[in-house]
Amino acid sequence: QTETSVKNNGLIPYEELDLTGYTSELTYRNNTSIIRQGGNSTTDELGSNKYCGEITVPSGVTTLYTEGSWVTYGTFQYSYITSVTLPATVTDIQQGAFADCPYLRYIDVDSTNNKFFDDNGVVYQKKADGTHALVAVPGARQKITILEGTTEIANRAFDGCFRTKNVTIPA
Repeated sequence: QTETSVKNNGLIPYEELDLTGYTSELTYRNNTSIIRQGGNSTTDELGSNKYCGEITVPSGVTTLYTEGSWVTYGTFQYSYITSVTLPATVTDIQQGAFADCPYLRYIDVDSTNNKFFDDNGVVYQKKADGTHALVAVPGARQKITILEGTTEIANRAFDGCFRTKNVTIPA
């Protein structure tokens, strides 16, 4: 974590962050994929991704893209985002898309999305057999309850959730 994002061994309150140069405007790999805004293997720390605040992914976007080879960088990884709204058109959320986002409180998935849904801001993928996979947990969440019927936890679903102190797993 950068010096500007740490205060007394904890995170600076969001309202006190200097977000000069940060944006909620999305960067596209093509018309249907969103990529991270800055950062690379030498700047893989909180704040190296220049997205911040409330993000609304527009309809038509299908993929939250992950860059890298042996080291991957998710779409919003290391950013200062606080919430994300995903449209019905998103069909691919690649691993680590929401990793290391300590200010992310909520991810909202459009209720007409055929592949993903959210439960209290936690993202799940619908599976063909009627079960589901946990895909992403917002980093600011201190407590989550995994839904009954969850049979899989996706790679990096909890990545960067150091504030999460309580996870309830169904029997």
